[in-house]
Formats: sequence, structure tokens, C-alpha cells
Amino acid sequence: MKKIVYLIQSVMVVAVLFFTSCEADKGPIYQPEYAGVSFQQARKDMVYVPTDTDTSVEIKVSRGTTKGTETIGLTSDGSAIFSVPGSVTFNDGENEATFAVGFGDLAFGVDYIIDITLPAEKVSPAGTNVLKLVVSKDYEWVPLGKAKFSDTWTLGPKVYSVDVLKADGYERYRLVKPYAEGLKDDDGEWEDWISNADGPEYVDFWDIGGELIRFRTYLLGINYEANATTPIKCYYPADLSSTLDFSRTKKISDKVYQFAPYFYMDGVGGWNRTTYDNVIRIELP
Repeated sequence: MKKIVYLIQSVMVVAVLFFTSCEADKGPIYQPEYAGVSFQQARKDMVYVPTDTDTSVEIKVSRGTTKGTETIGLTSDGSAIFSVPGSVTFNDGENEATFAVGFGDLAFGVDYIIDITLPAEKVSPAGTNVLKLVVSKDYEWVPLGKAKFSDTWTLGPKVYSVDVLKADGYERYRLVKPYAEGLKDDDGEWEDWISNADGPEYVDFWDIGGELIRFRTYLLGINYEANATTPIKCYYPADLSSTLDFSRTKKISDKVYQFAPYFYMDGVGGWNRTTYDNVIRIELP
């Protein structure tokens, strides 16, 4: 089975790149007797639509107990466009708390980034104490037709026809549900690991100069070991580590593009495909 082979590769990749212990395979575990806190994810992406009236994004924090009221301090480092509260409070009887991060006027084509940090001494042993928030402003999208899409790592060699949109006035493209047909065609290689049979709603990519392109990191709709806390993400290499090669994520010809991603589960490990050609291939109409 393909995912068994992937598991073996995952252990090797994580050991070399991130020195991740195999003990972390199941991700964060919250023990009832331990009151430590943790963000529910290491990264959150939010796309602001200009017609929205809400200019904030909600962040969730978990803790390992429901007893007592507890206030946890927050610090942040990043774009000045954000406003982050100084703390988040858990109410008695609850193990989840939320806080809102506000933001000001956004420009097209910019990813606004901020790191929000929980105090290290308050975080549970396997918890996540830093969350990277990425906010961008949506474009006006114009239908372009049908693109040819393939992801040989996730879906095998088959090529699928998917809708593609273009940002009006920009060299920026959006694939609409490019994994939906392929995940529904799954022949048993992913089985119960599939968490969302439609896959990502959109996959965006754009020119960044020369032949290079960039894509927005996205969830595949597949959970590692069928565990909802460890979704597999398709990472643009630089989103994961500045040391990773992104030169193969590029424009091959006038209408043909390829992604060379890192498939990764936050806090667990993954599979490095940043040095491979034609892992994900898109041909525009």
C-alpha cells in the first residue's frame, strides 16, 4: 500500500531535516491532569474578501483541564497592520478559549504575517506555543476556462480537468477544487485517511519573477493516520523553512507550471519533494 511506503519515507525525512522524534507521530496530546495550553494549529491562513464587514480573525487555544478561570499572556511579532490582545482567558468549565486578531487596510498581492506566542512555561509538553497568522486580500477573479491538473504524489499519474480563474489585472491564478475528482477516485491507497473528499476549495499560484512562481500552502484533505490533529499540508518550500530549495516551483513554458512541494504534518514530519520535477503540474487553457 502506498501510504505504508510513505510512512517509511517520513521517518527518514524527518530525522534528516528536523530531527523530529518518532515519539511525536501522533502530534499534541492533552493529558487531563496537565493544565498546559496550546494553539490548535501552528499556522492559520485567512483570505479577506473586500465585501466582508468583519476585519478580524478568530484564534483558538486549548488547555488540558476545564477547572478554574485562567488568563494566559500573549506576545506578537510581525506586521504592524495587526492588533493582538495582550492575553486570552479560559472560563471555568471550558478547555477552549478564543481571541480575535484585528487588521487594518490590506493591499492586493501582499501576505501580511504575524507570529503570536504563548508563554513557554505555560505550554503543554507536546503543545504548540507559536502560531503564524497569514492574512491576504482577495482579488476579483475572472473565469479562464479548464486547466489540466495532476498531482502524482497524492493522486497518481492521472490528469484531471479543473476550472481555473485569473485575478483581473494580475498574473495570478486559482484552481477550483483541483483534488475533488481525484480523491473520489481513490482506489484504496488513502482509505480512511481522506478527511475531505473534495480536497481544498482553491489552490492559488502566481508569478514572483523570472520563471519562478509561488503557491499558497494548502490542506490536501487527507489526515495522517486518519488523525484529525495531523492533516497533511502541501507546503510551498519557503513557508516551511528558508533552507529548502524552491527553484523547481516554476513556470515550465508559456502555459505550463509545476509545484515542487514539501508534504508535511505540523509537529510530525513529512515527505520532501522540493527537488523533484512534475510532482504537481498545471497546464492553463
